[in-house]
Amino acid sequence: MKIVEGEYLFSSLLSDVIGIIRTRVIDSQVRFVVNLDCNIPDRLFGDKLSVRRILLNVLSNAVKFTDEGFVSLVATGAIDGDSVVLTMEAADSGRGMKPEDVAGLFGGFARGDAAGLFGGFARGDAAAGKGVEGVGKGVEGAGKGVEGAGKGVEQAGAALAIVHSLVGAMGGSIEVSSELGVGSTFTITLPQKILSHEKIASVQNPEEKRVLVYEMREIYADSIICSIDNLGVACTLVSTDTELLEEMSCGDYGFVIIESDLYENVREQCRAALKGATVAVLAGYGEAVADMNVRVIAMPVHSIFVANLLNGVLDDLTYAEGGTEKETPPQIAGQFQIDGMDTDKGIKMLGGKLETYVRILGLFTRDGYEKIGELRECIETENVRLYATYVHALKGAAANIGADGLSEMAKTLETAGKGGDLAFVRANNQKLMTMLEILLGNIEAAIAEYKGDGGRVYGKD
Repeated sequence: MKIVEGEYLFSSLLSDVIGIIRTRVIDSQVRFVVNLDCNIPDRLFGDKLSVRRILLNVLSNAVKFTDEGFVSLVATGAIDGDSVVLTMEAADSGRGMKPEDVAGLFGGFARGDAAGLFGGFARGDAAAGKGVEGVGKGVEGAGKGVEGAGKGVEQAGAALAIVHSLVGAMGGSIEVSSELGVGSTFTITLPQKILSHEKIASVQNPEEKRVLVYEMREIYADSIICSIDNLGVACTLVSTDTELLEEMSCGDYGFVIIESDLYENVREQCRAALKGATVAVLAGYGEAVADMNVRVIAMPVHSIFVANLLNGVLDDLTYAEGGTEKETPPQIAGQFQIDGMDTDKGIKMLGGKLETYVRILGLFTRDGYEKIGELRECIETENVRLYATYVHALKGAAANIGADGLSEMAKTLETAGKGGDLAFVRANNQKLMTMLEILLGNIEAAIAEYKGDGGRVYGKD
């Protein structure tokens, strides 16, 4: 298998993979958690597309075969001079395997049997990388949209066959531990060259910052605390409204991270007690929080998100949908125009700051191009439920930047998708795609003219 190496940002790759996997656990009983060691060097030299494919295939398999519980990703790095050995662990609480099946995991693919469920090529086989380029085209979804257990098993096996071949071709290794009825863990190590020792995430003046966390879901709470500790920032975890209010009254916290449902119970108390503090609400993918006074973090939380929050950088942290508009300063009104958008409205929705608005437009553009591919894939696989979820997120994002026409079109298609009207979605999706593509081009041209950089954002190329 051909390996094509080049320069890439590991934080960007991780953010991309995490964003895709979190959409695949929507409306399921699976909780996706991520722990990233902030000390991993960010600018690396290697085959970015192969690393991405490895992670997507392994994590997609974990999601596919986990009905409830968790899927997790842990990434660490061991630095040795100008190289780093990345260790990426994908674990789940899914079906698991018997010891004999684990032992024969890469010993061949037999359709329909237990070993074949994750089958591939023999570990260490010199021929493992030959002839596999076409084996698993389209298997990153790990059998998404496939009907029938046998076909799903076949595609799952093909996905891990590709993983095994890619890991071997890159000079890495893959190990598996599993217990039937408990779950599985795939541990992948890959050597990469370091181009810069700048970390994937770091916090400015970490000793000066304190974070209060209110999260009752243990698996998420542990992950959030781990991420904050990893960044060298002091934090306190509370698990009841009473504990939260006590800490807010006596503690000096610059940041409060709180789960969205819990925030609704203490919204007014937070506003009164946390003047000057930044409140970040944890929300599910596409979930709207009607409060312009908070930041919204899409789960799962990890060190890249936390670093951007504590550094005051807008990234995947966004202002909430449906909040109260602020007036656009007179010196800005009418000075930044984009065809197809009410930019003055968008600036108001994002706090009246042009710099913030331009930053959000950049993120919208990046996500918009990804959204085009995701929506087309939903059409091809006839997954109207996932389509409705994607256009719901597009609807809110478009409304926030003042793209009302696009938002209304997305709303119409969301309604059709929720109603299972695949024929209507098929007939009108291209119109949405055309509107989105034209808008993205207009936004890119406007940003290029504005030429605002806004500072470093972790997790972006």
